[in-house]
Amino acid sequence: LKHRPLVARELEGAEATKRESEVAESRRAGNAVFDFGADWVDYASAGAEGSQNLSDRLLEILSLVDMRDNIYRFGLVGTIDPVELPDVAEGILKARTALLERLEEDDASDLVVRFDPEQYNRNASIAENLLFGTPTKPAYQIGSLTENKILQGVLAESGLDSAMLETGLSIARTMVEIFADLPAGHPFFDQFSFIDADDLPDYKIMVTRAENSGLEALAESDRQSLKALPYDYVEARHRLGLVDQPMEERLVAARKRFADRLSAEDPGAVEPYLPDQYNATASLQDNILFGRLAYGEVGAEEIVGAAVTDVLEKLDLRETVTKVGLDYEVGIGGKRLSSTQRQKLGLARAMLKNPDVLIINEATAVMDNVTQAKL
Repeated sequence: LKHRPLVARELEGAEATKRESEVAESRRAGNAVFDFGADWVDYASAGAEGSQNLSDRLLEILSLVDMRDNIYRFGLVGTIDPVELPDVAEGILKARTALLERLEEDDASDLVVRFDPEQYNRNASIAENLLFGTPTKPAYQIGSLTENKILQGVLAESGLDSAMLETGLSIARTMVEIFADLPAGHPFFDQFSFIDADDLPDYKIMVTRAENSGLEALAESDRQSLKALPYDYVEARHRLGLVDQPMEERLVAARKRFADRLSAEDPGAVEPYLPDQYNATASLQDNILFGRLAYGEVGAEEIVGAAVTDVLEKLDLRETVTKVGLDYEVGIGGKRLSSTQRQKLGLARAMLKNPDVLIINEATAVMDNVTQAKL
């Protein structure tokens, strides 16, 4: 829908002067003088009156190519700004309460293990349990935690520094044993995503050296590599028995100490999980669930997913969530989409322009027969 600027920007003062300078420079260079900041969208050709109802038109077209449910699922993993959309945030909090009630009615409340500041969540990773919230700064992402001075200070004060090192060694030892005779592409590498196949030989050397000479004999870089492994560990998923009841209690105590240190030294770096508040950095789905799906429960994802959809429909929020999905980042060349989704999107793009005649050549070849016939 973008071919040239259709609605000029209203500029005053310094902005207007800057724009005049840009136009003059473009003319001297023989370039076009189109304003990148203007509105280029031809709403009329899409059958929309303006930006306000363009989303409705987009969803109408996406429904025709059987992609609306995909966009809804993209919306669930999307985020919103609760300051800009307070009504939506309030609605999601209502959905959080309604989902809990719905699962209790269906005798399925055990399928979601809710976040509790006083309890360790065995269906969440050690890092998630320690942070007990979503990072707003890169220094608090899982890959940076071994270098995070506040967290490492808390672990040292709590006596967990050596425990994390020993846990990392246990994980490395188990990974080396499991993957010793498996090819690089084996699905176990996805299930136990602690160590890449290329890094396995290095960890094998670490394990051998630690067993022969003790952890103290390891280089500091090797110790850091081992300490990094437990942060991704989920007891209910990986089931290596590394987080027992005493360890849970120590981690929860460290969580509280970390929260206190964070509020004093780096406030706002992690947005905490609070039962009555919307978390702006968490996805819509995470805000609704306010917990983690229970690993090992047959059909948990389908049952809870259906309950979430039902709750959102009853609260008139499904359309809102679907519109959030329109902001989903598809990656370079649509790499985060399947080949079928990319092709459907191409059809939707062509149809959005309301062509009098649309000629397509093998445009549904990547789809199954049922989808081809439906389209």
